Amino acid sequence: MNKIECTPAELMNMLITAQGNMKTGTMMAVSSSSKTRKGKGKKNATQATKVIEKKKGKIVAKGKYFHCGKDGHWKRNCKDYLSSLKNEATGDNDHSDDPTIYQEAISDIDSNKWLEAIKSEMDSMYENQVWTLVDPPEAFLNGYINQDIYMEQPEGFTPKDNAGKNAPQNAQYIAPSIQKEMLHIMANRVRRMIREEVGDECFCILVDEAQDASNREQMAIILRFVNCQGILIERFFYIKSVSNTTSAKLKNEISNILVQHELQVKKMRGQGYDSASNMRGAWNGVQALFLRDCPYAYYVHCFAHRLQLTLVSAARDVDVIWKFFSHLDNIINIITSSPKRVTELQAAQRKEVERMLAIGERESVSGANQVGNLQQSGSTRWSSHYDSTKSLIDMYNATCKVFEYLSVHFSKGRSRAETISAYKQLKSFDFVFSLHLMHNIMRITDVLCQTLQRKSQDILAAIKFVSTTKTLLQKLRDDDWKEFFQKVKSFCSKYDVDILDLDSFYKVDPFHSRDQITVEHHYHFDVFNETIDFVLMELNTRFNDISVELLSLSATLDPKNSFESFNSRDICTLVEKFYPEDFS
Repeated sequence: MNKIECTPAELMNMLITAQGNMKTGTMMAVSSSSKTRKGKGKKNATQATKVIEKKKGKIVAKGKYFHCGKDGHWKRNCKDYLSSLKNEATGDNDHSDDPTIYQEAISDIDSNKWLEAIKSEMDSMYENQVWTLVDPPEAFLNGYINQDIYMEQPEGFTPKDNAGKNAPQNAQYIAPSIQKEMLHIMANRVRRMIREEVGDECFCILVDEAQDASNREQMAIILRFVNCQGILIERFFYIKSVSNTTSAKLKNEISNILVQHELQVKKMRGQGYDSASNMRGAWNGVQALFLRDCPYAYYVHCFAHRLQLTLVSAARDVDVIWKFFSHLDNIINIITSSPKRVTELQAAQRKEVERMLAIGERESVSGANQVGNLQQSGSTRWSSHYDSTKSLIDMYNATCKVFEYLSVHFSKGRSRAETISAYKQLKSFDFVFSLHLMHNIMRITDVLCQTLQRKSQDILAAIKFVSTTKTLLQKLRDDDWKEFFQKVKSFCSKYDVDILDLDSFYKVDPFHSRDQITVEHHYHFDVFNETIDFVLMELNTRFNDISVELLSLSATLDPKNSFESFNSRDICTLVEKFYPEDFS
């Protein structure tokens, strides 16, 4: 089949002849050209031919194919050859094995060649100056996010039908990661501004702990300082999640935050925390640990927070008061948990007010005889406890009538038993005595609490109110026992509460008496005096002499009314006693 130029009929005859030879197993040589050179024609023909033989009924090719250098296949079945034909048709080349990133290039077997190619490309870019140097945008340096940043794109990079879809007005920024990043940028910017505002001056820290919506413990840090204009400033600075609330851990967390923002602990001049033991502890509390690093970082508790914690401490540590508030909360919850019971309570109170007006026990004054509701007490505000005791005393008879009705008409056994038990406590002498005692104590301290919570209240006036409150509580303890006890007995007689035999021996339970003391002695010394003594002790602890003296002397620097409180002697005492090294 060496004849290339032939007619179709001749070509058909040649194919029929070749087919016959293949069926009989006759060897056939296929040459790539019909012309050979003298002397070398035989050698060239051998290199350019493929030998075909029949094995087990199959026709196979022997020898290496020149395109890929592999044995055992025809040209029409060569994958490399077919791929090259496809690339030639599409104008593309196969670079599937080429590295796509720098790390792949330097780890490739031909890494030296890739590095040479990279260097050549970079040299060419430097030589031809194919870029323009510009300043980096401020958004990446200073955290500005209120400006738009655009990048020029080569012509044709963005299809015409997509033009405008990436415009800034269409950005929604709804991805959580983007929102968090934006918040972090803003928070860091605010913290830098606060840090610049503090400068190199001294500062105080206020720290409080709270739980977030996911019940994780959070620590909030507030900086208190005087700015360059001489104005006292408070700035919310940082919030930090803490898993461990030990004093050492909290102190380390606060110190790390201060160091991170280049705020030196030795320039701290005050600490303000709540009265938790891990914060105010005199030996191992956070305030004590900071005092070891800086002896001028004096600890002063939040004034408005003190009275609230005093009541909570009294309720938890004095057994009689704890029991009283437990019963009080239960009684008020039973009434206020149902709108129907509240309606019945208000109806009964309305009749009681009308009866008292008719017999002259109440005066007809505008706003004095309104029908209200029982107030629940809370652990975060002192006034809520005072309002709770006051409302129950005012609506005591109406509350008893509602409980009498519920005790008879309750159908459920458990609810009826709870109601009867609460009503029994409500009508007991012990409950009535504690109710009036806590009402008298909190009536005195409520005035101080309201005064301390005023934003316009100055330090000297607050300290005077503290001293007045202590004096009134001491007077109640020493001089007003008889008057108070007579008032309790009159209340019991009015509302049919059984008065105990005051001269009998007091019994801890029906079977045991305690040290042969009388009932009156128990209520006078073990309840009345002990409760007032505990409140006074708590007030003296929180309003200690050092903090009161420090605040009193510092009040001389108050700029109000053109420094009318200025006193040079107080300033000298303040410097000599509290800050000697700062004015050496």
